[in-house]
Amino acid sequence: MLIIRILALVFWTACILTFGLDLWHLIESGAFTTSSLGRWWFWLDKSSLTLAQNFIERYVSEGLWNPGIVTLLKWPAWAVFAGFGIILSWISRKATFG
Repeated sequence: MLIIRILALVFWTACILTFGLDLWHLIESGAFTTSSLGRWWFWLDKSSLTLAQNFIERYVSEGLWNPGIVTLLKWPAWAVFAGFGIILSWISRKATFG
C-alpha cells in the first residue's frame, strides 16, 4: 500500500507544479492558458510519446489511441495529475480503513 501512497504523492506534486507553472505564465503574460499533458510529454521526451503511440496502435487498438488517449493528452496536465492523485489517494485510504 505504501507504493500507492507514494504514487499518489508523485501525482499531487506534478499537479501542483504544472498548475503553478500555468499561474506563472498568467503573471508573465496576463493570459491564463493551461499546458496540456501531451505538450508536457512531448517536451520531456518526444521519442517515448511516439513509441507509446506506435505500441498502442499496433499491439492494443488503434481506437484506444485516437480518440481515447489523444483526448486525455489534450486535457490540462494539472487536471490529469489531480485525477490520478484523487483515485490513488482514495484507493490507499480504502485499503487502509477497509
